[in-house]
Amino acid sequence: MTIQDWISWHRTMGVIATIFILALVCSGLALNHVSDLKLDEIYIENDMILDWYGISPEHAPVSYRAGGHLVTQIDHRLYLDDSEITGNSAPLQGAVESADIIVLAFTQSIYLITQNGDLIEKVSGLPGLPGDLRGIGLGPGGEILLRSGVSVLYSDKDMEVWRPYHETGGTWSVSEKIPAPMVKKLIRMYRGM
Repeated sequence: MTIQDWISWHRTMGVIATIFILALVCSGLALNHVSDLKLDEIYIENDMILDWYGISPEHAPVSYRAGGHLVTQIDHRLYLDDSEITGNSAPLQGAVESADIIVLAFTQSIYLITQNGDLIEKVSGLPGLPGDLRGIGLGPGGEILLRSGVSVLYSDKDMEVWRPYHETGGTWSVSEKIPAPMVKKLIRMYRGM
């Protein structure tokens, strides 16, 4: 290697190092002035970048109709219609509307939420409440029904004690396919766009 080659190599490495240092300085300044530059109000909407950082759901959305509302779970996040509400990492097993509240059944617990999606109470570990919930429904008299691995239980409106349900009838919450535009909107919300 001649001296000219070394000078050329040194010049190239200097330019690359300068570009790298300038990028560090600019990004550092931007990070120190996030609120001044209003960077916290900008959301990345590029699917390729979001995919690169792994910001996409692992599982397909699961939705249940509860009265006039649609409850959707995407991974550990929950949505009431098109608003995010409190989440749960356990799989959603169904949703029903009873006496102006929405009851969500997960494998280990029940959530009671308002029509606006505000959490009223998380219910788990009550007498008679099984730990392997597989469905929720409404009995002919409006009582809440829960299906576990081997039995069906019902409760009064207070949902404090669960008893075996031996009657026939009732309407069970079943998952439903949601329209493509709604799926797209929820996925965009999930991705923070």
